[in-house]
Amino acid sequence: MLVRNARGAATALAVLLLLVVPGTAVAGKRSFDPVRQGPRVAVFKLSGVKPGNIRAGRVRVGRRVVTLRTRRIRTAARHNRLRFNWRRIARLRHRSRARRRTKLTVTVRPAVHPKAPATPAIPLSDGEGMLGTFEPGAFGEFDGHSAESGAIVPTTERAYDGTHSAKASYNGSGDNGFARTWFEVHFNDGSDIWYGGAFYIPSKKAMPCWYSLMRWDNYITYGSGGDVGGIEISTSGRARLMRQDYSADNYAVLTREFDMPEGRWFWLEVHQRLSDRDGSALNQVFLDGRLVGASDKANSRGRVVNEVRHGLVALAGECAPAGSIFLDRASVSDRMRGPLS
Repeated sequence: MLVRNARGAATALAVLLLLVVPGTAVAGKRSFDPVRQGPRVAVFKLSGVKPGNIRAGRVRVGRRVVTLRTRRIRTAARHNRLRFNWRRIARLRHRSRARRRTKLTVTVRPAVHPKAPATPAIPLSDGEGMLGTFEPGAFGEFDGHSAESGAIVPTTERAYDGTHSAKASYNGSGDNGFARTWFEVHFNDGSDIWYGGAFYIPSKKAMPCWYSLMRWDNYITYGSGGDVGGIEISTSGRARLMRQDYSADNYAVLTREFDMPEGRWFWLEVHQRLSDRDGSALNQVFLDGRLVGASDKANSRGRVVNEVRHGLVALAGECAPAGSIFLDRASVSDRMRGPLS
C-alpha cells in the first residue's frame, strides 16, 4: 500500500533513518549469542547497544577470535543485526563444536549525559563553518556519507560550483532508502544555525511521494528517542520545513509549502534559532536567496543537535521510482552563506 501522507511516510521510515550514536548506561562489555547459525554464518541481534557508544567488537568461534572493524560493528548495531561468516576462519578444527561456542562481544563506553545546557548561538570554529564541494571528486570535506537502496557518488556530470557535485540515487527497489552526506555539529537550545545546499532535481515527476533533502538530528545522543528537523517534500510534491521525533511524534510543519525548481540548480538555505517554545524559536527558509517561509514555532525539544545531513536524506520507497538528484556546496554555518551570484 502506498504511503499516503508525509507523517505516515515518516513513521514508515523511523527505523531506517537512525544513525550512529552514543548512549549505553554504563561502560563495559556486552556479549551476545547468535540468534541463528548454519553451516556458513552466524547472525547476532545487537539490541540495547547504541552504535556511537561502541568502541570495539569481536567474535569468538571456539578458540579463535576475530576482531571486527569498529565501523562494521556500529553499522550492524544501527540495523540491530550482524551477519558473521565464521567459515572464513582458516583451518578451523572441529567446526560443529566451534559453532556451538560462537559468541559476539562488544566493548562500549559510558553515555554522554543527554541534557545539554542551554547556550546562546554557537559560532563555528573558523567563522566560515563547513562546506562540502566534492572537489576533486571525493568526500573528504564531510564527516561521513552513506547509502541504502541507492548510492551517492561524486560526479562531473554537472556542478553548481567548480567541476564536481554528488549524484544521490535511489534504485527503485520499493524499500525505504537514503543516499546522503553528513557533518558532525554540536548545537544546543538557543543556537542560531544556518544550513543549506545547492540541488538539481531533473524531474519532480520522477521523485518519491515523500523525501527529505536536508535535515539535522540528535541520534548520536538519544538514539531512537531522538529528534529531527529540516526540509521535507510532502505528498503534494512541494517543500516545507518540519520537525518531528524518530517515532513520528511531535510532528509539526514550521513554514508554508513552496515550489522547488526542476531541471536547474537552486540554492536552498535554512536559518533556525533552536527552541522548544513558540515565540522563542526562529524558522526561515530561503530559495535562491529569497525568503519563502518563516515562523516562530518551536522547532526542537530543546536538546543537543549532533549532525546535519544533505542529499536524499530519507525517502519512502513504497512510492519511489528509480531516480537521482544532484547535490553541491553542502553547507553548515553560523551566518547566511547565500547563493552564488
